[in-house]
Amino acid sequence: MGESSGINAEYGDNHSIHNESNCIYRDQTKMRGSDIVLAFSMLISGTVNTIAAKFTDSISVQGVKSLPVHEFNHPAVQTWAMFIGEFLCLLVHRVVLCWNYGKPANKYSQIKEDAGSHASIQFKTNQPKSFPFYIFWLPALCDMTATTLMYVGLTFTYPSVYQMLRGILVVFTGILSMIFLGRKLRAYNWVGIFLIIFGTAIVGLSSVLHKTGTAPRPLLGDILVVAAQLVAAVQMVLEEKLIGKYNVPPLQVVGFEGMFGFLTVTVVLTVGYFIPQFKSVDDTYDAMLQIVNSWQLVATLAGSIISIAILNFSGISITKYLSATHRTTIDACRVFLVWIFSLIIKWEKAVVSTQSTFFFFFFFF
Repeated sequence: MGESSGINAEYGDNHSIHNESNCIYRDQTKMRGSDIVLAFSMLISGTVNTIAAKFTDSISVQGVKSLPVHEFNHPAVQTWAMFIGEFLCLLVHRVVLCWNYGKPANKYSQIKEDAGSHASIQFKTNQPKSFPFYIFWLPALCDMTATTLMYVGLTFTYPSVYQMLRGILVVFTGILSMIFLGRKLRAYNWVGIFLIIFGTAIVGLSSVLHKTGTAPRPLLGDILVVAAQLVAAVQMVLEEKLIGKYNVPPLQVVGFEGMFGFLTVTVVLTVGYFIPQFKSVDDTYDAMLQIVNSWQLVATLAGSIISIAILNFSGISITKYLSATHRTTIDACRVFLVWIFSLIIKWEKAVVSTQSTFFFFFFFF
C-alpha cells in the first residue's frame, strides 16, 4: 500500500508480506501515515457512533397513539439503520471502480519477506481473487447479533461503562486469533489479557455498586455488552480470514455485510410485525412513527448511519493491512472520548472508582 490513505489506499499499490496461509498483508509491526489516518478516523467515528446511539435511546417522542410519550427503545431498528450505513459502502465501492475504470494500475506488488538473517523477494498479483459473495453473510449475522445485544445493553448501562466493557473484545479476539489464525501470544500478551480481564471486572462491579447516573439496570446491561463482544470477536476473526484469503477490498467487504445484514433484519422486522409477542422486543411501526415525529431522531440516526459506515470501513481496512487485534485495540481507545463527553453533559458523575478504572484501562490499552 503506497503512502495514501482512505479509499485510495485500498485501490493503489500494496507492499505486502506473504505468509504460509497465502494471506496478503504488510509488516504488522510498522504503522505508516495511512494507518494513522485510518486509526484516527476509526477513533472519531466510533466515538460519534456511541454518543449518537445513546442520544437516540434518550429521546422521548410520541409513537403509536395507544402509548404515552416514550423513549426510542428500538434496538432492532437501530441495527437496521446501522446496516444501511454499511450498505452505502457498497455504492461507494462501485463509484470508486467507475472512477478508476480505464486508468493504468500496477498489476504486481513487490513482496518483501524478512526471515531474520535473509530476505527473499517475491512477486504476487495484487488483484482480488474471485469469491462467492455470500461468504460474508455469516459475518453479517455476527454483526447483527452483536450490535443488537450492544444496543440493548446500552439502554441499561452507562455509555462510558459500555465503552470500557467493549475492551474485553481485545481478549476474545486475541484468543480466537490464536486458535483459528495460528497467531502466537507471547508472555506480555497474556499479561495484557489478564490485566484487561481484571479491569473489566472492576468496571462491571463499579457500575453496579456505585450508581452515578441514569442507568436503569447496569448489571444486565454489562452482561449483554460483554456477550456481544464474544460474538463481535468471532466476526472479526472471520473477516480477517476471508479478507486474507481472497484479498477483498474493505469497501466491498463492508458493503456486502451491510447488504446481507439489511436484508436479514428487514425480513425479521417484517415477519415480527405480524407476531404480537415480537412487539415486546421491538415495534417497527412505533419506531417509524417516532422517527417521523422527531427531527432529533432523524438527526441522531443519520449520525449513526454515517459514522458506522466510516467506522466499519476504517476497521476493515485496519484488519486487512494490520490485524483484527490492532483493530480491537484502537477501538478500545475511544473510551477516553466517550467518558469525557459523558461527564461534560452529565450522563454520569465522576467518582474515584470510575476515574481510577478509566485510567487503568486507558494506560494499559
